[in-house]
Amino acid sequence: GGGCVVGWLPIVAEDYKHTRKESFVDFKIAVWHKSFYQLLKSIELHSKNGYWFECGVKIQSSLSCR
Repeated sequence: GGGCVVGWLPIVAEDYKHTRKESFVDFKIAVWHKSFYQLLKSIELHSKNGYWFECGVKIQSSLSCR
């Protein structure tokens, strides 16, 4: 199995006055890392115990790390 995470992390809008400035690049990196950390924290328990859900076609499925 496999998967893809799309659209769960913010895209910091470009401010063309600050594009390519080190401080703006650092800001965008900090936003992305903080958001990714929050995403991981939100699924931490499920990564240990798994998670059962019903998908759109009414089939019970399990997400788990094995």
